[in-house]
Amino acid sequence: AHRWSTTLPVAIICKSFRFVPWANPTHANAVSQRNSHRARRFSGGSKKTITMQQRIPNLAIDIETLSLRPTATITAIAAKTFFFDGSVDECLSLNVCVDATSCAMYGLTSEQHTITWWANQPIEAKHFFLNTPATKLRDALSQLAELYHDIQQQYGCQRVLVWVQGSDFDIAVLRNAYRSVFADDERSIPWPHDCVRDARTYILSNLSFLHSVGFFRGFDPPYNPEHPYDVLPKHPEWDWTKHDAGSDVLQMIWNIRAVSDFLLEAVHPK
Repeated sequence: AHRWSTTLPVAIICKSFRFVPWANPTHANAVSQRNSHRARRFSGGSKKTITMQQRIPNLAIDIETLSLRPTATITAIAAKTFFFDGSVDECLSLNVCVDATSCAMYGLTSEQHTITWWANQPIEAKHFFLNTPATKLRDALSQLAELYHDIQQQYGCQRVLVWVQGSDFDIAVLRNAYRSVFADDERSIPWPHDCVRDARTYILSNLSFLHSVGFFRGFDPPYNPEHPYDVLPKHPEWDWTKHDAGSDVLQMIWNIRAVSDFLLEAVHPK
């Protein structure tokens, strides 16, 4: 039996939560040791045993577009299979550059201010698009659907959770693209609507909860509600200047895992 669901509902944690570090006179010393342990764990050192549903596959997806509308032209799609124990199945991943002209053929739209924004980005941000052959939209969407079905077959499960940053953009754009390409058929969308998870809500709501119970006391840098992501370890391979879907999806997985480990550490402190 598994102790937690993959989303670790706050209500469940509150019910069994017994973490009161500030009432313990030895907490100041424990903070230093805990931070040192955390740094080793996230840099590839010893790993804590994760008691979540470890082998339930998750698929993190990120896209790049030429508009901020749900009808946006897609220029890149990246997806990686991951688990809550921190592992990533590189064999079940996708990173494609999408041909913008093929998107226009299906009625997907572009906005001048987004095109201008991309034009003003440094060359590092455009590296993927300049060095990767473009895939037709229909083929890219088919590859993403095939990836989802391959995960189901590989791990023998019907439900693969899809994680995106925000509930109102990537999924909305992909849904519109699938329906535009495949004759407005809702069945063309490979994942059920109830399998979609919002990584941003998961991360921010749980960071806020952990802050409210004092988990971040003694952190360096300290928790700041204006910049909550600062308490999360940065992936060593992630580069802010890249701004490509492959890099973004890697950091999304890293952040989800970091928050999950924080929650487990809070419930089962050393």
